[in-house]
Amino acid sequence: MTPRFLVLAFLLASATPSRAADPGELLAGRSKDCPDCLLAGARLKRFDLSEADLAGANLAGAVLHRAQLAGANLSRANLTGANLNKTDLKHANLAGARLGQAMLFEAARQRGWRVSNRSC
Repeated sequence: MTPRFLVLAFLLASATPSRAADPGELLAGRSKDCPDCLLAGARLKRFDLSEADLAGANLAGAVLHRAQLAGANLSRANLTGANLNKTDLKHANLAGARLGQAMLFEAARQRGWRVSNRSC
């Protein structure tokens, strides 16, 4: 085989899309990471999702009551109407997250954290 062929084969192999995260692994408690997953309406009450990667996940209407989300990446996540009551959101990344109608009663959050109506 020529070196040119080997380089081309390597580039094609590395360009193959990686396997998408499996929401079933998260729901079964075997994984904390599920970026861009469809988890709308999921029952995640009391789940330990600290340091989880849920960037871009659809969690609309999900029940996350008392979930541990400290340090989780929730950037770009859709949390519209989600139950986040009594969750630990300290140091969570919520940049670009949609929080319209989300319930945040007694949610632990870092000092100075605010939700504006413009981002909801």
